[in-house]
Amino acid sequence: MMVSFIILNYKRSDLTLRCVSSIEQHLGSVAKEIIVVDNGSGIEAVKALQVLRDRCTLIECRQNRGFGSGNNCGAEAAQGDYLCFVNSDVTFSHDCITPLVNYMQQHREAGVITPQQLNSDGRPVATFKHTPGLRHELLGDGLFERLWPEKYPRRRQHDRTEPFCVMQICGPLMLFDTQKFWDIGGFDTNIFLYYEEYDICRRMRQHGYTCVVYPTVSYHHIHGGSTIPSHQTTRELHISKLYTYRKHHSRMMSCLFQLVNFMQILRKPYKWYLLPVVTTGEYLSHSMRHRKCKNMCTKK
Repeated sequence: MMVSFIILNYKRSDLTLRCVSSIEQHLGSVAKEIIVVDNGSGIEAVKALQVLRDRCTLIECRQNRGFGSGNNCGAEAAQGDYLCFVNSDVTFSHDCITPLVNYMQQHREAGVITPQQLNSDGRPVATFKHTPGLRHELLGDGLFERLWPEKYPRRRQHDRTEPFCVMQICGPLMLFDTQKFWDIGGFDTNIFLYYEEYDICRRMRQHGYTCVVYPTVSYHHIHGGSTIPSHQTTRELHISKLYTYRKHHSRMMSCLFQLVNFMQILRKPYKWYLLPVVTTGEYLSHSMRHRKCKNMCTKK
């Protein structure tokens, strides 16, 4: 069984090089290939990645395709039985992949799995999320975790010793069965950035597959290291949020969700730049994707 590691690089070649070295150093026993997709970072970033040419498959996208489309591009070139999508700001300190593969081989209903996430200081952080919706927007997660712990496991409980199913895993490291990944259509390329894991985990569950956290192995993640926060990326987050909610819910529920988000933003003047996003139903027309040229990929 082979695992295809797919790393999306965007203007942080230093992090990508470190991530690749970490995979090679700590996952040496895993049958693997490493695919690095540069997402329109520019000539200098691509030059920096050329040192990987003999160790990895390098794919250069001429424009920024976004998270989902860029990762799909890497997955299309992959030969592995499993696809491991890894953020460029992830590093490993031990083999956390073999236990995941073994679990998925023994549990054919598992569609996607992730280890425990650690921050840059080595402290455990939430590795999964509950499905976002009106209840989440209005009441948060705490109440539901207390009342229905089986359906809503505590996100900040880090002493579990057995794998467990969740509604949605976090996106820095996601291991998929390749066949199941393509059976559900891969990542939704309408989503440029954020909420990809919500969308794909929901579709996994709709197809009868489970989303699993394996808590006894871990990886390190520099939160936000692969994406530079800005008004533009925050705007994109809300575009993706509204789009994915509308995709998976009725028109009436989507309108209520949009109204709740509008009221929340209205109470915070520093977020008023987001009002154009939540006052129109044409979310995708505001996306960063529609301000990019048509993308092309070439394998190096």
